[in-house]
Amino acid sequence: MGLLVAGALILAWTAGRMLIAALFALQAEAFLADFATLGGEPAPQAWEVAYGAASGANDWYPVTAGAYLEPLAKVLGARYAGRPAEDPEARASQRLALEVYRKAAAARPLWPWAWAQLAHAKLQVGERDAEFYAARERAATLGPWRPSINRFLVQTGFALWPDLDAAGRRQTLEAARRLLQAGGVHRRWAIKAVQRQGRGRVQALCILLIDEPALGEGLCQR
Repeated sequence: MGLLVAGALILAWTAGRMLIAALFALQAEAFLADFATLGGEPAPQAWEVAYGAASGANDWYPVTAGAYLEPLAKVLGARYAGRPAEDPEARASQRLALEVYRKAAAARPLWPWAWAQLAHAKLQVGERDAEFYAARERAATLGPWRPSINRFLVQTGFALWPDLDAAGRRQTLEAARRLLQAGGVHRRWAIKAVQRQGRGRVQALCILLIDEPALGEGLCQR
């Protein structure tokens, strides 16, 4: 009987902490949505409340959770949003965010977006090193058919195009092809993204689509 009571108390304690963590996380997400809508650097008081909520979610959750670490990293990254990359406060804030994204990826190693966010955070601090490319590759491997991952691969691939090897360039074009195949808003986004890169990128993608003319409709000349 005593074991049952102890077990029930532990379950209640755990459930209570999880509930409090979820409420803190909701508050943090609400502030992040406001930050995104307003743009630029958030008001210090608003940021402090958002940071407290994001930290609280992680403090109260019984174990390390990538789902709660990611909002914390976003709050840290938003602290000096809009400032030049060389601003020391902005750079320090982005580096703190990077550390949290590392922990989030370690906590959810099979979640492709965790690796994409880590790779993006590396770009934010100007680190295009082995860790960046490994995180980008991990995201591509784990989420090949997720539109958000393919958009990330297209955006970063075109941004880094001169530095990519043949395999990296093909990976970028394959991601664009999958977006075209997905249709709808994803197809329209991919067409615009490729066209913005100029005729050379359009031709490279059209060569990839040589045996799939329907996918190149509106983009490739016949």
